Order: sequence, then structure tokens, then C-alpha cells
Amino acid sequence: MTDKPNYSGAGDRIPGPSTGDLSEPMARAIREQVREELQVVRDELGAELREQSRRRTVRLYGGAAAAALYGGGALAACLVLLFGLAMPVWIAALIVGVLLMLVAAALKNSAGEHHGAAHHGRRPHFPRPHHGAR
Repeated sequence: MTDKPNYSGAGDRIPGPSTGDLSEPMARAIREQVREELQVVRDELGAELREQSRRRTVRLYGGAAAAALYGGGALAACLVLLFGLAMPVWIAALIVGVLLMLVAAALKNSAGEHHGAAHHGRRPHFPRPHHGAR
């Protein structure tokens, strides 16, 4: 007997799958996982951009409403001054105030006609905005 270890030579191959055969399914799984993660990131970014766009739109509508309110006040003051040329100013202010209240009532009633049938006399429900973590 000899004391030499029984090692296979450098040219001998161990039977079984090659490195390429083993790495291909792993590479495919990694590519699929990366695609899925990128899709999740795209969806989240899209949702965040839509939310920011909604917030921007709400702020712009709020600014437009404030500007319209100031413009309406200036026009009401102008109307009071114009009527004040023909009558006492307090009567002119009273007339303009009553006219504005009539316009407000007419607008309220016209808005209520569209929603009244659908809600059967109940007030319409406006969802509250979601304030998520920033």
C-alpha cells in the first residue's frame, strides 16, 4: 500500500451541472425581482406625483377663490358708492347686501337641485383629504 492520497487530476471533471447552468436561473430570478421592485417604485412615484398635483390644484383653486372674494368685495363697494350718489349711503349698502344675499340663495338652490335627487334630501358627502406622513 502507498501513502499517497487519491486526488483526481487537474484534467478530471466532477460530473454535474456547470456554473453557467446554475447561474442562469439565479440571474433570471434576480432580473425578475429587480423588474418587480422597479415597477413598485414607479407605481409609488406615480401615486406621489398625482397626490402632489392634487394638492397643487387645491391650493390654486383656493387662491383663485380668495382673489375672487376680494374682487367681489371691491365690486360691491363700487356698487354701494354708485348707489350712494342717488341715495343715502347706508340705504345703498343695505340694497347691495340684500342683492348679494339673493344671489347667494339662488346659487345655493341651483347647486342643491343637482344633488337633491341623488341624496334624497341629505347633504352631499365630501370626503376628507388624507394627510399621510410627509
